[in-house]
This record gives sequence, structure tokens and C-alpha cells, in this order.
Amino acid sequence: MFLVTEYNRSVLLGAAILLICQLTAETVRERYNVLFLIIDDASPVHHSVFQESPVLTPNLQRLADSSVWFSRAYTHPACNVSRMSFLSGLRPSTTGVYYNGQSMRSDERYGGVETIPERFKAEGYLTAGYGKVFHNGYHDLEVGSFSEGYFVPYSSESEKQLVRQYPIEDSVIAIPGGPGNYTFGVLSDDWDRDDPEKMQQDTVNANLAIEFLESEHDQPFFLAYGSWRPHVHWTVAQRYFDRYPLEDIKIPEGFKGDDLEDLPKPGRWIANQRGTHNRVVRNGLWKRMLQGLYAATTYADEQIGRVLTALDNSPYKDNTIVVFLADNGWHTGQKYHWSKYTLWDQATRVPMAIRVPHMEPQVVNSAVSSLDIYPTLMELTGMDGPKGHELEGTDLTPILKGEISDRGRPVVITYGWQNHAVINDRFRYIRYQDGNEELYDHWNDPHEWHNLATNESYRLVMDNMMNALPTINREGIPFTGRIVNTFLPEAFE
Repeated sequence: MFLVTEYNRSVLLGAAILLICQLTAETVRERYNVLFLIIDDASPVHHSVFQESPVLTPNLQRLADSSVWFSRAYTHPACNVSRMSFLSGLRPSTTGVYYNGQSMRSDERYGGVETIPERFKAEGYLTAGYGKVFHNGYHDLEVGSFSEGYFVPYSSESEKQLVRQYPIEDSVIAIPGGPGNYTFGVLSDDWDRDDPEKMQQDTVNANLAIEFLESEHDQPFFLAYGSWRPHVHWTVAQRYFDRYPLEDIKIPEGFKGDDLEDLPKPGRWIANQRGTHNRVVRNGLWKRMLQGLYAATTYADEQIGRVLTALDNSPYKDNTIVVFLADNGWHTGQKYHWSKYTLWDQATRVPMAIRVPHMEPQVVNSAVSSLDIYPTLMELTGMDGPKGHELEGTDLTPILKGEISDRGRPVVITYGWQNHAVINDRFRYIRYQDGNEELYDHWNDPHEWHNLATNESYRLVMDNMMNALPTINREGIPFTGRIVNTFLPEAFE
């Protein structure tokens, strides 16, 4: 018979406390870390992961080989719109953030939304951000999202200084008549090597991420590294340009000379209202532009690879989820357009991968959204969702586990008030605010050359896809930044 004495009671209590402490420590150790890697302006054809491409991205392939790679991931076609959406888990049509010049943090209704890094910080994570995580211009509003001393944002002034002062003489390329931010040059090969005075900020910020991963942390962490490249300016070192001789560069396969003829007015207007493509061609710069983009993409791939190597060489490798994403795509002349800011595949489909320890790698070919990242991370880390708002994406964990192959509903992409694209596993349906429509069959028309919207035999397809359009279309919030690259009333007149 066991007698409960004061001594036994003390021993039992002490043992219970010790067990609780051990279990708590074990729980903390088992909580996944997160490494979130973001690059800027990377189109669906400008990488060599599981596809033929003129651009070499061996480090993305290395990541894909150990991850779930999404070949048809979609996001909104502008940096701020995309980033605020996937970092908040809310659609632009819900928040009213439709353009780069609109800051959600200035909005009375959604300004206090808990973003991904804030959610992890609230759960006791060490949160760090290096480079372009949120949109440039709004980084000062996000200081509180990261642990003190662990936030070094992208600097636009550093970027301007780079292209103004340091390129090799006579290497600078500019489009007569602009846009001016396309101006780029070639750096000598001592850049981005060992001299800290001669490093681009993407290299410096990658070094900070590497230093973080090489350090010991006594709490789980959320680490975001955002590469500015391959965003313009495409100013990188000579060795990256050397990989892409001009004589080997070809005009993009997706270009078609009469590609605008079957588009409604809003599509034609957004395609060429800036006239960039005509100036590129008129000045014989098409291949030069492609060379710069390719070089900058390979540079970004190298920085991503360096951070991944640091993780794989660290004790955190087997306890860290890796998310990789581009914030939007990029046109290189397709539909007579350069940049993003359209609802077509070239501007909205992006490379995306999620690597979870002990989950089997696979390629997923069904349509998913960058909006799905937030709920997926909550499920994978066992955390509750944000306080104060419901996430509008879909948890992709069943797809990651191989239990299902489809998120169960179409993806919706937005640019401007009531301008949406609905994407399922075969079709892309575009509807503009004035009721104009486009429809593309990706099975038979991957370049979106043939608008089927006027073909009545596809009316049922379009009507079904219309059912996925947002039921909430909030008016755009006031601009706090520049009003550029927006739909103007003349696009619909």
C-alpha cells in the first residue's frame, strides 16, 4: 500500500513539474521554424525548374527536388497588391488595395490586420526580415512585425545609387523615352564577392540571413529573405551577363504579332498604354532587355541558393519549413507588354514551392494561389489563425501530404476595382469592370493567343467561372503613394 506523505507529495509534485518542463521544452523544440524566400518579378517561363527555359536557375531546381513544387501558382500582378494579400491572407477585393500606391496600414478598417510575421511573433517566435518582404515604401510601417534588431528592409536609394555610379563605362542601357527604371548597367566582377564595400543589397541581405541561420536561437523562428532581383534595374556583375551571349538570345516564344486583335478595349489599353514595347523594339533593345533580365534572375537564384545552403548546413534543417514564392510575373513583349500589371498568365503565374520536413517531394499541376500560404502555414505549425479576420485562402496541407491533388475551387486574381481573372485547371476567364470578357483554353492555347469569349459555345464555361468572382468588391482605399500603372477611366470608355 502506498502512503501519501508530505514527502511523497513533494516528490510527486516535483516529478510532475519536471515532466511538464521537459514536455514543454520538447514541444518548443518540435515547433517548426519557417524560412520564407521571396523574389521579385519572376515570370512562369524565366526559370529552368522542370522545364526548358533560356534562364538558368539551378538553385531553384535544387529546392524543387526536395519540395512540393507548384507549376501553376498564381498571384496578383503588382508588388504591393500581391504582398499585402499573401502576407495578410486577404483578397484585394476585400481590403481595397488594388495598386502599389495604396497602403493597407493607412486604412481605418484593415490597417491593424495581423500579417504572417506578426502572427508568428505573437506566438513567441523570433521573427526576422531581410530585404524586400513588404513593398518598398511601406517598410517603416512594418517594423513592429519583426523582433527588435532583426529587420533590415530593402533600400530604393541604394538601388538608384548602384546604377548611377558603379556600372562599367559604356555598359549602361536605357530605353529612349523611358521608363527610366529600366535603365541598367554591368558591374565589374569584383562586385558581390568578398569586399563588403562592393556588394549589392541582395547579397548583403542574403549574408544577414545566412548569419542568422548560422547562429544559435533559443526560440523557434520565422525568417524572411526578400531578393529585389530580378526586379529592374537589372544591374548585376559581368559574370552573370556572360552566361547569356546576345547572339544566343531568342525572341520569346509567347510573342505573336497580331495578339491584340481579339482583345476588348481594357485589355488592349493595359497592354500598351505605356508604349514600352514599341520603344524597346524601335531602338533595337529587345535582346538587351532579355539579357539583363536573365542575368538578374540567375543572380537572384544564386542568392537563394546561398541561403538554402546555410539552412541545409545548420541544425535547423530537419525542423524548418521552407516557402519560396515570386510576388508576381513579368511580360517581356508578350501581348506587346513589358512589366506586370495585367491579368494574363505571364504577369500572374509565378514559381512557388513549399518544403516540409519528412514530406515527400512532388510536382502539383493544379491551380493554387499565393493567398493559400497563410492558412497552410497555420496548419503546418499548429497555430490558430490571425486575430481579427478570417483567412480567405485555402489550406494546402492535404495537397502537400498527397491526399488530394486540387484545392477544390478556382483561383481568383485581381488588378484594379472589379477587374478579375478566374483560373481553374483548364481555363482563364477575365472580366473587367465594364463587363468586357476574355477566355483562354490553357490545354490548347498555353500562350493565350486566342480569346474565346465571343464564341457562344463557351458561354456555359464562362457563366460557371463567373460564380467564383468575389461577392465583395470594396472601393479602392485612398492613395498614399504614386498613382502609376493603374486602370484609368479611358480604358473603359
